[in-house]
Parts: sequence; structure tokens; C-alpha cells
Amino acid sequence: MTMDAGKIMRNHVKAILFIVGALSLAGLFSAAQLPVALFPNIAFPRIVVDADAGDMPASRMMITVTRKLEEAVNSIPNVVNVRSTTSRGATELSVNFRWKTDMIKAQLLVSNAINQIRTELPANLQFLVRRMNPTVYPIIGYSLISKKRSLTDLRNFAEFTLRPILTSINGVAKVGVLGGHIREYEVLVNPERLKSYHLSLTDLVQSIQNSNVIQSVGKIEQDYKLYLTLVDGQYVSPKQIGGTVIKIRNQMPVFLNDVATIRKSVRPQWTRVTSNGQRAVLLNMYQQPGGNTVKIDTDIKKKLASLKSRIPADIQLSKFYDQSDLIVKSMKNVRDSIFVGILLAIIVLFAFRRNW
Repeated sequence: MTMDAGKIMRNHVKAILFIVGALSLAGLFSAAQLPVALFPNIAFPRIVVDADAGDMPASRMMITVTRKLEEAVNSIPNVVNVRSTTSRGATELSVNFRWKTDMIKAQLLVSNAINQIRTELPANLQFLVRRMNPTVYPIIGYSLISKKRSLTDLRNFAEFTLRPILTSINGVAKVGVLGGHIREYEVLVNPERLKSYHLSLTDLVQSIQNSNVIQSVGKIEQDYKLYLTLVDGQYVSPKQIGGTVIKIRNQMPVFLNDVATIRKSVRPQWTRVTSNGQRAVLLNMYQQPGGNTVKIDTDIKKKLASLKSRIPADIQLSKFYDQSDLIVKSMKNVRDSIFVGILLAIIVLFAFRRNW
């Protein structure tokens, strides 16, 4: 049988070479179509729910948030188990499903289950439902530092200039901004004045919320056209905030600046971000499932190069994390291993068999 097989192979050398060449080309084509990423595109059967209720104590969070969320998601089909972690003002739920479950559908079911009990949860509760897969972690990160600009200006530049441009790159799912300061107005209440007008903090909060709105007030028909009328009551200055009417007392309005001082401030930050020893703002790029990490990195470099004239000279933009470097190095190692293997095979054939 061995002699017959050898004879057949010698008689069909061209056919065998053609098959080997065709299979090699098919392999190269398939390799070129594979996703280029550090981790495989795996859809883990897990949904994570992050709930935030401010500064609520952990014992209260357990009763009013965690337990109700667990009961709501536990009735979803294909749920295996639910695990939760509760801390002050925060709850994290891990909802595990059976393998081969449609996780996109499962995510929608979890969101719908929570929305159905939304009225039973605290009014200030915010929640996020996300699937667990390798794309939940950033693939590329840039830092912005400046010795002349404030952290507020740095964040505004990253948020409103760089972020929309980088998000438009093919394969980028989202761009997260971390660090810096977010500008806001701070209301410092004088308790004695508040008490003298027989007001409470709830009265102040409700008055500010009801005044700081954009609301439709009706429609106007003219010249065969329909115009929508809006009232823009959004605050733009401390003076405007101070002029908010809190209460009418003895036919005289009580303004917010009668009981409080309004000043410009920034939102409290609980995370300090630094780069090269300086306070910084970070841009984290997230990849779409099945995206090409190396191509995304190349496109980002080209986009930033084209934006060089729009980036102020005092802002230093530097990369602090890049998964594409690990991928490129791994690909080079595989290539080198293949070449070394081919070279060793040739040496063995030539030295020991001396028969090509």
C-alpha cells in the first residue's frame, strides 16, 4: 500500500501541488478576514446592572434597591442565578444566563424588567444595563495635560472637540472621557435666612427644578405655517439663578438670592486622574464587536494628525495604553516562528535526507 501511495503521488505531482497551493491561498484569505483583536469575540452569558442612588446607606440600599432589582430580574427566562454587591449608594447585579442565550434579547429583557418597577425605586436612582464581553474594556487610551489651561477647559476640549471626531472612526463604539472638572453653579444656603422665611431645602430644590426647564407652551398658525413656541428657562448665569422666585410672602416675592449665595463651581470628583505627575483628562476608546484593533489605532493616528492644527500648542496629547502594540508584537512572533520552522525543516531535509 505504501508503494502504491508513493507511486500515485509521483504520478500526480502537479495535481497535488495545485491542491496544496489552493489550500494555502484559501488559508491566507481566511486569515485576512479574521477579526484582529487582543481577545476573541465571546458573548459571555452575563448581564451586569449598575445602580447608583447617591449617598444612600448600604442597609437602606439593600432593602429599597437591591432586593427589588433581584426579584425583578429573577423572573426572566433562562436566568441561572443572580449575584449582587451592595455598598453605600451603589448596587451591582450580575445576572447569569444559560449558554447559547441571545444576550442582546436578554439585555432588553433585563432593562424592561427594571423599568416596570421604576416607580417603586428611589426617584434619584440611575441604572446602567450592559453585556459582558471583551469590548467593555478600552483598547486605546490618550491623556491630555496642560500647564496653562484649567482642568475644566481640558475636559471641555476632550468632550466637545476630540470625542465627536474620534467616535466617527469606523470600528469605534464609544469614547469615554475621564477626569477633569465639570463646570456647574453652587447654591450656598443660609440656614437662618431660610428659617426666617419659613422655607425648607425641599422648597428651594423644587423651585430650581421647575424653573430650569425648556418647555413647549403651544402653537401658532400664521401664513399657512405652524410654529411651535418654546419657553427657554435654562439658567446661564448666577444672577439669573438668584432671581428665581421661591415663595410669595405678603404679596412680595422671595428670591433665591435672599436666602442663598450663588457662585461658579465644579462638580465634586471622587476620582483623581494624573499623567506624568500632572492632573490630566483621559480619553478611552472602546471597540465595536468584531472590529480591527490595529486598523482602529492606525485611523486614530491619522485623524489626530489631521487635527494637529486645531489642538492648542499648550495641550500635550500622549498615548498611555494601546492593545494594538500587543497584537502587532504577537503577530510578528507568530511570523518569526513560522519562518524559523520552515528554515529548520529545510536544514533537516538537507542534512539528514539530502533529498529534496
